[in-house]
Amino acid sequence: MKKLTALFTVLLITTGAAFAQVPDGLSFGGWGRADFVPVQGIFEDDVDPVFRSGVGSGWGPAYTGINIRFSAADGRIGGGADVGRNTAGPAEGDELNIWAKPFGSDILYIKVGQTRDGRFRGPGTDGSFQPFIGGPGKDGDAVFNRFEPDFGALFISQPITGLSIFAQFDAGTDATALLPLAGSEAKDVFKKIQAGIAYDISGIGLARAQWVGNTMNFTPATPDRFEIDPATYTGQGYPTSGTADVPGWKYIKGTTEPTPNAARIEAAFKLTAVEGLNLDIGIKIPIPVKETVSGFDVVHQGNFQVAVAGDFKAGDFGIQYGLYGAFGGSTAVDVPNAKRGKLNPTFDLIVIPSFYIAAVDATVGADLGFKVKGESTTVYSGTKNGDRETIFGFGGWISRDLGKGSIKTGLAYQLPAYAENGIQGQTSYFSWPIILEVSF
Repeated sequence: MKKLTALFTVLLITTGAAFAQVPDGLSFGGWGRADFVPVQGIFEDDVDPVFRSGVGSGWGPAYTGINIRFSAADGRIGGGADVGRNTAGPAEGDELNIWAKPFGSDILYIKVGQTRDGRFRGPGTDGSFQPFIGGPGKDGDAVFNRFEPDFGALFISQPITGLSIFAQFDAGTDATALLPLAGSEAKDVFKKIQAGIAYDISGIGLARAQWVGNTMNFTPATPDRFEIDPATYTGQGYPTSGTADVPGWKYIKGTTEPTPNAARIEAAFKLTAVEGLNLDIGIKIPIPVKETVSGFDVVHQGNFQVAVAGDFKAGDFGIQYGLYGAFGGSTAVDVPNAKRGKLNPTFDLIVIPSFYIAAVDATVGADLGFKVKGESTTVYSGTKNGDRETIFGFGGWISRDLGKGSIKTGLAYQLPAYAENGIQGQTSYFSWPIILEVSF
C-alpha cells in the first residue's frame, strides 16, 4: 500500500508540474530498461530443444522509474526520492533522503535516509547485452563499493581541493518511534561503518581507500528451495521436487555451511592521465572471521578480489572491458592433521568492442565473455569437490541512439558450461533480444 501511495504521489506531482512552472531547484528525471526476447532457444543434451519468448530487464522484470530532486536556491539543503514499477508490480526506488551542507560549502555534506551514492564507485560492465552471454560483466562495486545505506546517514567532507573524507552508517531498520529508538543496537551499526578517503590528483587519477565494516559473525546455512520468478509466475503451486527452473519458479541452491560476514579493506585507483583511456583498478582484502566449533578454532578467510575495468575511445572506435579475479579463500581448523579447505577461485572477463557508423547513425559491436570457476576442496580431508566450471558466450549487436535513450538488438549465444565431468547434461542458449533503454 505504501508503494502504491508513493507512486500516486509522484504521478500527482508530475501532473501538476505539467500545468505550472517548475520552481527553481526542483527537477524530475527517470530511467528504465525493457528487454523483449522474441525467441530464445534452450538446448540441453538428450532433451528436445525448448523455445521461449519473454520480457525482462537483464537483471529481472522490465523496469521504469521516476526520480524527484529538489534543493534550496542557495544550494545548502535539499532532498530526493525515487519510485519505480516493474512488470511484476510496484518496485521501490533507490533514493529517499534529505541532504544538507551546514556550512554552505563542501566542507561538510550530510545525507540522511535511503541513499545510493556512486561518486567514488568504479565503472560497470553489466550492460544490457551481457546477460545473454552468461553474465560475465559486473557493476561498479566490483572495483570500489558505493555508499548504499537503506536506513542510514552519509557524511562527506572536502577540506581541501581534491581531498574527500567520508563515513557511512546504516542502522539497518526504520526508527518508527524515537523514544525508545526502534533502530539497531549502536554497537552493530558502528561495526558496519563504511569509512575512507579519496584524493583526486589533478591530471593523473583518483585514488581511494576504505574500510567496509561488517558484523564478523555468521549467516546460518540455507536449504535448497524454489523462489517465485515474477516475470513468469501465473499462480502455479510450489514445486515439490527437482532442481531445475520451472515456469513461475526459480531453483535456488542453498548453502551447506554458515556464511561468514567479514569486514574488508578496499583500495582503488582510476587513471585519467591518458587521453581516451578510462582505467580503474581495485582490490578487496577480506578480514578473516573466527568461530569455535566443538572447542576448536575455525578460521574463515574469504577470497581476495582484484578488478580491472574501464574503456578506451579513439574516434569512432571504442572498447569496454572488465577483468575480475577472486582467489586465496580458505577455511582452516585447528585440529591435528586437518587440511585447509579452499574456496572456489573465479575469473571473469568481458570485452565489448564497438564502432560508430555515421552513414546509418548507428553503432555496431560485440560482447565477448568468459567465466571460470576453479575447484574447491573440503576442510579436514582436503578432498577435491569436482565443481570446476567454464562458461563462454558471445554475441553481436547494433544500437541506435534516440536522444534520451536507445534501441539495441542482436544475436547472442552461450555455449554449454564445461564442468568437471565434461559437457554432459549442460545447457546452451541462443537469444535474440530487443532492448529499449530510456534516461531523462
